[in-house]
Amino acid sequence: MKPYYSEAGITIYHGDCLDILPELDAVDLTITDPPYVFGLASTFQEGKAGGWGDLMNNAHWYTAWMKECRDLMQNKNGAMWVFNSWRSFPILARAAYEANWAITSLLVWDKQFKKSRIA
Repeated sequence: MKPYYSEAGITIYHGDCLDILPELDAVDLTITDPPYVFGLASTFQEGKAGGWGDLMNNAHWYTAWMKECRDLMQNKNGAMWVFNSWRSFPILARAAYEANWAITSLLVWDKQFKKSRIA
């Protein structure tokens, strides 16, 4: 498999993660920013392709790539950091459960935080 970009200590592959992940060597850490939710608008307007059903159906895809990432860390104490949205967190939680990978901590980025709040 040929990398899209490679430099000392940096390798980037371009393609479907379900095709690429099984080909990689073991890792200690995975950092990923998957699509938050297919068919869910950030404006809260849902068409026919939105809603809870789509959220839960997308958990199957999340589960598939999470299992591949976990396999990359087999026999290791690795970690995975996943960027996510509060709207699609139910997908991540369900997928983690199905992949038998417990969510042990969450980091919240308060994008509305203002310095004036600091006493």
